[in-house]
Amino acid sequence: MNLRSRRTAVLVLLAACVVVFFAGVLSGWVNRNHTICGKGKIPVSQRSDFLGNTEFRCPDGRTVTLSS
Repeated sequence: MNLRSRRTAVLVLLAACVVVFFAGVLSGWVNRNHTICGKGKIPVSQRSDFLGNTEFRCPDGRTVTLSS
């Protein structure tokens, strides 16, 4: 393998990592106001069970379960 193709492969990998990073940042920024409980409120508590599910308790008393 020559040096030029190795450098190209590393640059392509680096560019892909940068694109994925900024896609994650953009996704977080777009969805920053979407909460589990609605109306912009955060959960009061959470707990996990042995199957990987997470249960959130909202301020209004509702329970929301998310699966991993």
